[in-house]
Amino acid sequence: MGNIKEWYYKHLHRKNRGKNQPDWRGVRILKYPSDLVLYSQVIFKNKPDYIIETGTKFGGSSLFFADMFALFHPEGKVITIDVTHDQIENKDPRIEYILGSSSDRNIVEQVRQKVEGKKVMVVLDSNHAAYHVKRELRLWSPLVTSGQYLVIEDCYAGARPYYPLTARDWYLARTNIFKLEQLENQFFFAVTQGGWLKKL
Repeated sequence: MGNIKEWYYKHLHRKNRGKNQPDWRGVRILKYPSDLVLYSQVIFKNKPDYIIETGTKFGGSSLFFADMFALFHPEGKVITIDVTHDQIENKDPRIEYILGSSSDRNIVEQVRQKVEGKKVMVVLDSNHAAYHVKRELRLWSPLVTSGQYLVIEDCYAGARPYYPLTARDWYLARTNIFKLEQLENQFFFAVTQGGWLKKL
């Protein structure tokens, strides 16, 4: 099973110089098709007022989230944070792009003030070093509201170390307010596998 998942990962992200990766409305998105369906289902069901994303990259994920809001929750807003916006392929006026580090307490406080009193979901997909993800978990988890998800992307289990998984296990050993849910089992493959933490 692990070999099949590894093969699928390489097929999407390594073969044909990444041309097998999906895109959303022409913008590259570094996720599996199954992740997009999972996110759409969660947004439809939970209707968060805000999705906070760390790690913008090409901007495909934040654009997808904005479009899901347009379909299911028109008042919903997306905030995405990255240290550079040079790779964004199509900025959208519905999305707030914040330039800076997701581990910067000042940025976290800036966002906290914007989302106070709202239903908040957080997606962590920036620097995957364990120390960075641990810091993100400490800083961003308090903003997630009850019944919403804190998603840690790239918690793979495989032959080489996956540092978000290390950070996830470290965090779950220290909290009792989040529960791990294996939503990805619905589709078997997912970049988000092992990363769906629901706030109690």
